[in-house]
Amino acid sequence: MAMVKIRLAYPRDAGHITQIHLSDAPSQVVAATDPYTRWYHGGPWMHPLTACKYIKRVTHRGGKIFLAVAKYPIGEADVWESHEWHTRILHISLLWVHLKYRNRGVGSSLMNHIVQYASRIGVTYITTWPEESALSFYDKWGFRLHLPQTYVKLHARNWHLKYERLPFTPRKLPTTFTLLLGKTQCSREHWEIVPWEVKLLNRYKVTRFFALHGTVQNLPYYLYLTKWPWDDRYRAYLWVKEKDPIFIPFIQQLAHDNGWHYITTVVPNKLLPRNNCTRIKPINLWRRG
Repeated sequence: MAMVKIRLAYPRDAGHITQIHLSDAPSQVVAATDPYTRWYHGGPWMHPLTACKYIKRVTHRGGKIFLAVAKYPIGEADVWESHEWHTRILHISLLWVHLKYRNRGVGSSLMNHIVQYASRIGVTYITTWPEESALSFYDKWGFRLHLPQTYVKLHARNWHLKYERLPFTPRKLPTTFTLLLGKTQCSREHWEIVPWEVKLLNRYKVTRFFALHGTVQNLPYYLYLTKWPWDDRYRAYLWVKEKDPIFIPFIQQLAHDNGWHYITTVVPNKLLPRNNCTRIKPINLWRRG
């Protein structure tokens, strides 16, 4: 195929981005026209309306969406600059190529551009959460397993912990705090659920989220909890200054105090509790640099 060019995405590219992600989607998802149905089965990229909103949000908050373009966009890569444990990183939250153009160098063109961009802005490390099918691709580009983690259910338990909790606005999260629980790609600039999704899908107002800050045993924390309309799970993202095991019981205590059975989140394997925890699947962070 002809050489592809890499450029930034614009809201007008939403239709092509949608086609990239629908290229290998189940037929029932492709046939759906409702934005909510598409979003539920794969994210904001699955419908032009939500994809347009997504592009605007990412670029407004400092992220970059790179497109591999032949005659039209055939591949996409989304990256976020962040700080994880006082280290400046560039995180690849998405790298996707149209089914028709896979194994033809499109993904490598996008990755090469990301590596050059990281070097240009002075980032030391590049991280990602690769799919199992993409491990060989990332291995070829020098990525290695960096942080073994597990997606888990932390079951409610009364530890009799005393803690302070006050509401806060997620955008006011201090940069000195680093994500301990929850996927790294949902960084300070990239919360999993944001107001535009609620407004766009206003007929599903049961979607809820809230953010708290305070201290537990004199350790400061910032906590973000989300609940989606299609299940009863609360998902936790916890930002702290110290890697302290006390925060796992804190999440279990929070579930107990609110009458929930459990909270789901991503936990570093080193902090996994032996009891009151159900492991769902491994989610490993890979790093290059």
